[in-house]
Amino acid sequence: YFYLFLHYKEKYIFSWASSWFAYTLGYVFAFWYAAQMKSELLIVLNQVSLVFSGLFLLGGTYEFIGGKMPRAWTWIALLNSLWVVCAVAGDLSIRLLTFPVYEFLGFIYIWTGWMIFLSHTFTGVGRSITGTAFMVWGVYKLILPFLEESWLTPWGYLISWLAPWGFLISMVMTMTVAIGILLAFFNRMGLDLEKSEKRFRLLAENARDIIYRISLETGLRIDYISPASSSILGYSPAELHKKAARLIKLVVPEDRQRLLRLFANPEIRTET
Repeated sequence: YFYLFLHYKEKYIFSWASSWFAYTLGYVFAFWYAAQMKSELLIVLNQVSLVFSGLFLLGGTYEFIGGKMPRAWTWIALLNSLWVVCAVAGDLSIRLLTFPVYEFLGFIYIWTGWMIFLSHTFTGVGRSITGTAFMVWGVYKLILPFLEESWLTPWGYLISWLAPWGFLISMVMTMTVAIGILLAFFNRMGLDLEKSEKRFRLLAENARDIIYRISLETGLRIDYISPASSSILGYSPAELHKKAARLIKLVVPEDRQRLLRLFANPEIRTET
């Protein structure tokens, strides 16, 4: 995601990249805590990283579909972060500490999935897969604090049995969402490129001047030449595509040899 941002410079890609970075940091802090580093700071960093990973993910999706994220989500994220700090300082149970965070993430993922279903920016099967993955992921986050609650009889045993599978489902949904968003991005880039090419052809084919592109990698080859060649040169684009050497004959004799030398050694070019 960061590579794509460096290449395309799109704001929504940076938001998504920041989201996955924060999500990864959350796991780093969790593993660090589990490795006998029982630090309260690591708990705070873990939970706050997860909160902002959800916020950045939602913000990037809003930006991608052309909307603006309501400020309420940002305020809720800040309140969740403040709650984590207060809960750690007050030595509350881990379930009370994490409950608002997981509920916040659950609602964010479900809302993001719903936006994807309603959006025309996400298209085809990718929209269904990504939207469904977000919603399943969100539901899992909502019920995560209750997965080990024995008091949920007669469902307590079933929920305890499903808990390990829930983690597997969560990881699968995470990967599905990450890949689904990338597929939507590349699909959008493809559509934008297609529109750009259509605009270029519309302009080029109605221009009075000749617009052309040639390739010298395997000898002289015309990649494109506009219809104006017919009225200016006397050769149609089809005739020039068929026999590109006709272009050489149109060059004045005093420049022709210089041009042929340039074609033979393009790297020696020092002038137009």
